[in-house]
Amino acid sequence: MRAVQEKWTRNIFEGMTTGRMFVCACLGVGTFMWLSRTLDSVTAANSSNYYIGETSTPASTEENKTARRSSFDICILPEFDPWDAQIIPYVNLDYNPLKKCNRSYKPMTTLKNGIVTINEKNASCQGRCLTRLGETKNRHGKWINVDDADFRCDIVETTCSRKNGNSSYRMVHAQIIEVNDTKTKKIDEDGNLHSVYVILLDSTAHTQGIRNLPQTMHFFENSMQAVTFPHINKVGLNSRPNGVALWFGKRLEAVNRKLFGLPDIPPDWTYEHYCKSFLDNDTFLFNEFSDRGYKTLLAEDWMKGTLNWPNCWGFNKQPTDHYMRPFQIALEKDLTEDLKKTYSSANCIEQHKDILIWLQDFVNSYGDTPKLGWIWLSLLGHDHESGTIHADPDFFRFLLHNKKKLDDSFVIILGDHGLRGGRVTKTDLGSLEVNNPMFSISIPKKLRETTDILEVLRENTARLQTTFDIRATLLDILKYQPAVNYTDRNYMAIKGEYGSSLMRKQPAEERTCKTLYVPLSYCTCQYPLEEVKRTKQVATDAGKYLVKYINEFLEEKNMSRICEKLVYRHTISISAYVPEEVTKTYQVSVKVMPPCDGEFKAVVRQTNGSYEMATGSVDRIDRYGSKGDCVESSKHLCHCKVEQKKKTVKRTIKKS
Repeated sequence: MRAVQEKWTRNIFEGMTTGRMFVCACLGVGTFMWLSRTLDSVTAANSSNYYIGETSTPASTEENKTARRSSFDICILPEFDPWDAQIIPYVNLDYNPLKKCNRSYKPMTTLKNGIVTINEKNASCQGRCLTRLGETKNRHGKWINVDDADFRCDIVETTCSRKNGNSSYRMVHAQIIEVNDTKTKKIDEDGNLHSVYVILLDSTAHTQGIRNLPQTMHFFENSMQAVTFPHINKVGLNSRPNGVALWFGKRLEAVNRKLFGLPDIPPDWTYEHYCKSFLDNDTFLFNEFSDRGYKTLLAEDWMKGTLNWPNCWGFNKQPTDHYMRPFQIALEKDLTEDLKKTYSSANCIEQHKDILIWLQDFVNSYGDTPKLGWIWLSLLGHDHESGTIHADPDFFRFLLHNKKKLDDSFVIILGDHGLRGGRVTKTDLGSLEVNNPMFSISIPKKLRETTDILEVLRENTARLQTTFDIRATLLDILKYQPAVNYTDRNYMAIKGEYGSSLMRKQPAEERTCKTLYVPLSYCTCQYPLEEVKRTKQVATDAGKYLVKYINEFLEEKNMSRICEKLVYRHTISISAYVPEEVTKTYQVSVKVMPPCDGEFKAVVRQTNGSYEMATGSVDRIDRYGSKGDCVESSKHLCHCKVEQKKKTVKRTIKKS
């Protein structure tokens, strides 16, 4: 921590912009005055001088005049070794769930261009189309003999039996059947729109990508000249708020800014809006691309997905031209014993391989029509630090085999956040990784050679960026750059968006979690922290307050009748933002008593002898599995009472 403080001080004087020099001067001249006050005396900014995210412009001039200049006005970006000694015990380079699988296994059926081929003699097979009836419900076609069929659907289920009747077989396949829309769309008359392909690896941080995907990232960065951004900051706790930021440009969490003497920023959507209403008519990224003539594809490797878990509505109509959800429903909700036996890791089968093949088919479809293809893979890395290591060759081969087409496209590999649970998150690097998703982008080869996009991208890698900036970049690729042949590098505020395009120069103002509206509990800026002894009274008081806050939150949300009341056990760790006597703000982790036995982390602030939350969120730093399944939201804070667990199990059995 001393190194962070020294680096923070050193960075004040080295390599400063004019804005930084001004901040430094303010800090130096006003040191004694600043230290003589506490943040309790700061007058909140007048809300009439404040606006919420109408454009991607940072904090307004009036806001900067009102707010106190402090250490939070400078962002020291972290520089961690991906192979930090603390991380090594948690990395398993040999991890491979397919190590003992049956490599001689061959599926009895294959599907290509609508035709099912039977790969075994003396077998008879039938097939049927699976199409979307709802977000978690399939429409099943009629079983027909595969010898007489040309399947004109993306998802096909097959069933076979050997003529001797000894065994039965079932499999699910995916293909791309081109669709032609009748609705009017803007056509790319100048041929200036480029396809965009996105591979999102759930729970994968920047440094995790370096450790777990060495082949893929080496090829991506060298052969495809991809630019990797080491300082992306997530904007929400888990997949949904970060996915909504990417796809809709909306906030699902409030941003508590009392620490800065500034008004809080409320969420854009309520729970009722994002969970209990259909999202078809909102600012969905895929709709934006579709309206401009793009063909679209979306595949997630589990049935609930980003917008449906645990019981949210998602979309009323199919959201993209090609939507893989019927495939996942067949493997989860509609799973049969025969399909369970065949579609198994025991037979060396994993979903990410089928999804990559499906994306590859999409890359090679529709001729010169521009396409947006997005795959979101959760099963590999969501629960395991080394979960993606064995899949590295699969992603490498996808890039290699499709390089010619991908060299004419924008290609993105990213995460939504880092690994959120387990012992690794208690290390210094692990606690950073959870908030620092990976992001790497390759631009079309033609644009690498004829524009200065790469130069600006590389320039922006040295600054703090957020999930909203990734969305702004995608909108820039779609809406604004094609009209000027991708040559405009000037900053542009996109109306209604929080982010700034990474393909443009960004304003000279310091980019911090304060100016970018990132909740402090997710902030990757290395603000000086000083460890506080757990024996001090503040450690106990702050820890007890955090547990009290969680209980009050559960009560406020009418969850206390089904969730256990948490009881403080001890404070795991506590650190103060420097100087403690001024900020009175603490990063605190606590453990609660059984039956929950959970571990929670948040940033709290001492005010007038009591405590308040300095951020609007509480993170769970241990694995909690299904302990909170009796509630739909805030599962990580709830430990279901015994009777509620029984009801949850009964509902699950009934549904299955």
